[in-house]
Amino acid sequence: MFNRLLWFIFLSIVSLGCPKRVETGRLGAAIDPKEVLDLTSKVEGQVLSIKGEGRLRVEAPGSKGAPQVFVAAARPAFLRFEVLGFFGQPEAILVSNGKSFALLQNDQRKYFRGPASPENISRLLPVVLPGPELVRILLGAAPRGAAEDYSAQPLDDGQVVLVTLSGGQHNQKLWIRQRDDRVLKSEVRGPVSYDLLFEDFQAKGPINFPHKITLFASSASAVLELRYREVGVNVDLEPSLFKLTPPEGANVIDLDENGRPRSSAL
Repeated sequence: MFNRLLWFIFLSIVSLGCPKRVETGRLGAAIDPKEVLDLTSKVEGQVLSIKGEGRLRVEAPGSKGAPQVFVAAARPAFLRFEVLGFFGQPEAILVSNGKSFALLQNDQRKYFRGPASPENISRLLPVVLPGPELVRILLGAAPRGAAEDYSAQPLDDGQVVLVTLSGGQHNQKLWIRQRDDRVLKSEVRGPVSYDLLFEDFQAKGPINFPHKITLFASSASAVLELRYREVGVNVDLEPSLFKLTPPEGANVIDLDENGRPRSSAL
């Protein structure tokens, strides 16, 4: 059922054709920031799922390394994230279907489960992000919050457009490349602040997909750099990827929405 729905949505998007890009090469030409964002959203929306392997470099207080990882993700919030050991065996597996989550830490024989809250979904990361936001980043898209004011400025002779969104406590800047309507950089400022860089774009059929995604979180003094080595875009994902049962003998720990154990036993 999940695969059929994914394929139907993909066909619906493809049938829309390629979005018409905004011409920004004329000096002094007015740019409609909402139109630029709309085109970019349509391009990003063409990526519905990914599955691949790569390396995740982590630099944060008390945490540093560059393990191999396996990632499977699909809109809106389906996620499977595995941290692999030297011989490719999973040392930790985190899954979520958008409503619930489970995490198996093989080295400690612990199995955590609970609601798919930001604190639980981000349990393997030094940065706390909501599930749908994390999935969008893994799919090569820049999450965007609600905004009241928009502005746009052409850069590099119109090759890049800087779009600024502001409103309330949330402010964001997006550097958007015009030739393929892809976000190259995103700066988010507000209650949660972080920067994103999207690099090493490679063609996956009609889609340019970033094979290097870097997140800078100043509040957590953390840097996460994901380099996909092999990645499939808009691939069929089996529902079993987003399910995880505790192995025999594992210590099962139920967590609340804040990531705290519901019982004192660990």
